[in-house]
Formats: sequence, structure tokens, C-alpha cells
Amino acid sequence: MDAPQLTEHHARLAALVGSWRGTDTARMPDGTSARFAGRYEQHLDLGGWFLGVDYEQEADGAVRYRMRAVIGWSASESRYFMHWYDSYGGSSTELRGTWEGDTLVLAGPDALVGGLSRFAWRIAGDRFDLALDTSRDGGANWERRMDATYTRAAAPG
Repeated sequence: MDAPQLTEHHARLAALVGSWRGTDTARMPDGTSARFAGRYEQHLDLGGWFLGVDYEQEADGAVRYRMRAVIGWSASESRYFMHWYDSYGGSSTELRGTWEGDTLVLAGPDALVGGLSRFAWRIAGDRFDLALDTSRDGGANWERRMDATYTRAAAPG
């Protein structure tokens, strides 16, 4: 039996590899917004099959939130998937999606707020913009929870 081979789908995840620094603007439940500094450390893992994601969000000089995620490609479903775990005790059910042009869009059930969550990473060279939306009605109406802009702090190596 031949060993499975990496595909162009796995290679596309390399656009997110590196150290990234940026700012998150979160929409709070009371309608206000808050800005936080953020850091992503992202690397190809397990021989290039997955993208490992480590994220920290900082406020007033202290880390207030951490998240770890794994993004991969499901050949049997012809789409990407993501699982995440965070320092608030949260974990995701599997989010799934595809590239839409230069944007990786993943959506799925949101155990924390109910309904659905949608993550969209728009890649432009050494910058990515991330939008996080939620829908409590199954996807008919989406509300923005966070916008973020990141630049590559260190080249992939």
C-alpha cells in the first residue's frame, strides 16, 4: 500500500505559517467594542499534514486569553476542518470550510454562544485579516464578533 501524499490543499495552509502580530477589535455583548493586542505562532505540523495554531490575546500588558487550534484537509469531504481549545475551557466541534479566493472560511457549531461560528482569514502576502461572526439562527443572519489585522513578524522557516 502506498503512503498518502500531501496535496496542493495542504500546501495552501503554508500561507499562514509564521509569527504574526496584530490587533483584535472585539464586539462585546453590551454593544461596546474593545481592542486587544494579539500574537499568532503558526507552523506546519506532522510532516505538513496540519497547521498548528497558537494564539495569545493581551490587555493591559497581561495575557487574558489563549487558544490552540489544528487546521487540516479532509480528502474524503473535499474541505478543510479546524478544532480549537482555549483558556476559557472552551473547545470546538469541528468547523469546516473551503478557500474562497484568497480567504479561508471555516464554520460550524459554537458551543459557547450557541448557533454557528464562522472564521474567515483573508491572506494578502505578509498580512491577514480575520473576521469572526456568529449566527444564532443557523446561518440566515450573521453578527460580527471580532475583526483583526495581523502582519508577519518573522518569515516562515
